[in-house]
Amino acid sequence: MAFAEYQLMPTPVIHYGENIEIPTLPSENIENPTIPTSVMQYTQDITEPIDQNNINEATKNDKKSSETNKEMSEPTIQAVEPPKEAEPPKDPPLNCPICMEAFVEEMSTVCGHIFCKICIKTAISRQKKCPTCRKKLTCRGLRRVFLPSSS
Repeated sequence: MAFAEYQLMPTPVIHYGENIEIPTLPSENIENPTIPTSVMQYTQDITEPIDQNNINEATKNDKKSSETNKEMSEPTIQAVEPPKEAEPPKDPPLNCPICMEAFVEEMSTVCGHIFCKICIKTAISRQKKCPTCRKKLTCRGLRRVFLPSSS
């Protein structure tokens, strides 16, 4: 990979007492003969005297733009109906993970899983394990629970 070569330009040094050329403002160069006449004509057109017609025209433009701004800035008011009070979301019905039906006589295992009484007793008699987490279970470890959403 090649690096680009840079050439450094010497920095001008100004010594005390040395004459330096101070740039002049464009307004000071208007009568300068080195400026092309087309530029001088342009600058003369810019600096033409202001008469009453120019003032009246500017005033009309100001009035028009202020009227336009008034038209645009006036907000429109629309009646907005208050939002209807939404019903709180209902909890989904709780179902037994074995029979997939609503719980009938909910029973909890020692591991905290809930099943219908008949479903869990049948599962324990066949597998002796929790159908959800496979922890060892006996019917002695079951507890009756009462869930608020059940009958």
